[in-house]
Amino acid sequence: MARLVNEFSWSFSRAKVFEDCKRKYWFNYYGSWGGWEDSAPLTTKKIYLLKNLKSRWMWSGEVVHRWVRDILSVSRTGRRLVPDEVVERAKEEMRSEYKESRKNVESVIAVFSGKPESGRSEYAQQGKKKGILLEHFYDPSLPDEKWVEIVDGVERCVRNFFSSPVFGELTQIPDRDWLQIEDDREFPSFSFEGDKVFAKPDCAHRAGDSAMRIIDWKTDRGKRVEGQDSKQEGPERPSVQLGCYALYAMNEWGGIPGKIQVLEQNLFTMERKESLVGEETLDETRRVIRESVRKMKDILSDRESNSAEEEDFPLTENRRLCNYCNFRILCGRNPV
Repeated sequence: MARLVNEFSWSFSRAKVFEDCKRKYWFNYYGSWGGWEDSAPLTTKKIYLLKNLKSRWMWSGEVVHRWVRDILSVSRTGRRLVPDEVVERAKEEMRSEYKESRKNVESVIAVFSGKPESGRSEYAQQGKKKGILLEHFYDPSLPDEKWVEIVDGVERCVRNFFSSPVFGELTQIPDRDWLQIEDDREFPSFSFEGDKVFAKPDCAHRAGDSAMRIIDWKTDRGKRVEGQDSKQEGPERPSVQLGCYALYAMNEWGGIPGKIQVLEQNLFTMERKESLVGEETLDETRRVIRESVRKMKDILSDRESNSAEEEDFPLTENRRLCNYCNFRILCGRNPV
């Protein structure tokens, strides 16, 4: 098997991490690299484990996205899933994943226990597993009502999707006009000025007369919620994310500027926002990506090898962000 190489790339979410905290950016994209190997240094393993922790908000969003994808996939075959059955299956799925997280978090704790021998053993057995919830590591005494709130939110989003106008619209799309219902590839991308840019629209379809529509499902609660990472925020403004989707559509499906519509559908609040992406938004998106890439590369110790040194990436001055950061135990700002 060929050895994986840490190549430079850009994405909307990566740019947000860079703007939020340079040190968090280093942990995510450089310090964690190779941490999946049993032979990796213990520090690298720790960073990798922390990187893979997911907050309860991220977890709930993933569950909703997964079920929306499955509902749409089934609907394309002409069948219909029953909302009550989907909700119950989603809850059962969450109960199972919650229990697995509670069990496997002990392996992560062992790596941080100060006993290297135990850490290495536990890491080899279960520590590399993904799907461990951040709260089980940092806040194991989180009240039950906080978890109930997450499950209730998923149910609300799923039921809202079934009753939403957009679901009715999508069930009428001929199979030949579908472009994508999530991408089976884990990291779909396009090339921008020699660099790889990642973008992953939730679904897309043709809309007649060379037009196409991209849909982005959102599950945030319409306001800043403790620990919740809203996709609305970005390196400059939300139009940049829409522009990234449009650039992806142009590269992947031959989309035409001015005929690419992006629908942002919030399944929790049911807020619906539609935008037609034209040349102005695309030019702004290219400018933002270009400037963001320049900043990211300027801080590297070696551009050619995409190498970076931890000390070159300062900690954020916004200490509020530290309260929800996966890596706060390493920075000492909020130790376990």
